[in-house]
Amino acid sequence: MVKRSSAPWTVTDGRAGNVRQAVALASALRQGTHRPLILQPRAPWRWLAPRRLPGDVKGYGEAFASLAAEAPVLAIGCGRQAAGALRVLRARGSQVVQILDPRIGSRHWDVVVVPEHDALRGSNVLTLIGSLNPVDDDWLAWGRAAFASFSTLPGPRTALLVG
Repeated sequence: MVKRSSAPWTVTDGRAGNVRQAVALASALRQGTHRPLILQPRAPWRWLAPRRLPGDVKGYGEAFASLAAEAPVLAIGCGRQAAGALRVLRARGSQVVQILDPRIGSRHWDVVVVPEHDALRGSNVLTLIGSLNPVDDDWLAWGRAAFASFSTLPGPRTALLVG
């Protein structure tokens, strides 16, 4: 029997864009503080993710192996490395959400979130225009407070977020 962690996990390869999208979704769900996990996959898991291989619970690094013993109720991952780790967690009973096209069928995850321009479709696939991001009222309020001097500049102002 796998012990359960109630805090949702974000699982990524550590790349800023992948972390940002996973954290944005976890924050939007407002299920408490998420537990971030940066994977350290070894060969051949690093090359073949998201395909499952024998021993894959240990293939994504020591931190993943030790935390997988207490699999979360919900795990949110972004990127192909995360897609492989999420498959391990789903086999242990976690609900899993994969962000970005894992390059194999969507049936291996509970929900897959992809940009509209990707070809992946299915009953559990959600498509987006753009990418997930943390921009909400709280984020904007923080920005106004952190950069209060901008309020003296003439308006209206337009911002372009790139990344």
